[in-house]
Amino acid sequence: MKKGNCYDANGKYFFNHTLDSNFRIAHGTVLGQGSIKGIRHGHCWIENGSIVMDFSNGRQIIMHKGQYYKIGKIKHIKRYNKEQFNKMILKHKNWGPWK
Repeated sequence: MKKGNCYDANGKYFFNHTLDSNFRIAHGTVLGQGSIKGIRHGHCWIENGSIVMDFSNGRQIIMHKGQYYKIGKIKHIKRYNKEQFNKMILKHKNWGPWK
């Protein structure tokens, strides 16, 4: 199974492009699609109010949060603001996931 780059891609975008304090980076679990259909796995995305952005695997997904959560059957969500995100990067020395 090919491993995705959601933590790196979305983490780097969040770090470099989100100046508005309303943005959050989110880590959670999603239910896989395609070749990993039915397998729950960790995932990372960016939120700004009711909008989700996901730049993983070369995509540029921008959609309503409710739709994104429904498609991914998302659970176990942890959101980080910019300050919390920066602290976690320094602590763990990676883009996530963090325990």
